Amino acid sequence: MTRWGLSFVTLAVCATTGCGDEAVEPEPLTCADGFFVCVDRCVEDLDGAEPTLTYLQDTIFEPTCATEDCHGDTLPAEELDLSTARSSFRGMVDVDSLQQTGATIVVPGEPENSYLMNKLNGVG
Repeated sequence: MTRWGLSFVTLAVCATTGCGDEAVEPEPLTCADGFFVCVDRCVEDLDGAEPTLTYLQDTIFEPTCATEDCHGDTLPAEELDLSTARSSFRGMVDVDSLQQTGATIVVPGEPENSYLMNKLNGVG
């Protein structure tokens, strides 16, 4: 995945992390240079970051997505457990989407064929 692709995925993950039934208006947040707002915290800008699952797990999935009422390990939304790197990998890479028949969530090295990227780009 290119660095641009990683940045886009991270921004898209941040933009689609709401899992609760009720919308909560977050407090306005301003981040220092080199960081951007992701849900309710500042996250380091990914330009120059290593495009690895470990990086995404530590900076995005665990602190933002792997919550008890979203993609945690107890009752994960859409059966997608993002609580550990292992469960994130197993739940997304070469795994069929539960939302779109015939689609694969993440196709390694092929973001254009990955359901996650297509959904975030408004394709399909």
